[in-house]
Amino acid sequence: MASGDEEKIGNVQITFLNVVNLNAVTSATEGSSVDIRKFKSKVAWVNVSVNTGAVTVKVEVSPDNSTWFERFSQTYTATTPKDLFETSFPYAYMRITTTTHSNATVTATITGQSF
Repeated sequence: MASGDEEKIGNVQITFLNVVNLNAVTSATEGSSVDIRKFKSKVAWVNVSVNTGAVTVKVEVSPDNSTWFERFSQTYTATTPKDLFETSFPYAYMRITTTTHSNATVTATITGQSF
């Protein structure tokens, strides 16, 4: 499902979120802000597809889309993992950033579900 898709199950309307926040980035990158206010369950999916060096991936959250706080941080050295970081805390905005980025390719997606 794409971002904003809705599905009705019984009398309950469920909205889904699916946003590629980083798309095969190969240098230090700050993903765009994603509004997650109406989603109860949020997951950041990280795929390091090439890595002969090192990369640090951070999931950041914000109450106001201006001040950012690090929620999760993971450094990968010469590995190509697929990871997920899940939260149900009521943050308003989320983004994914990479730092210490050398010889790595990272794709990250933010997903959510309103129910």
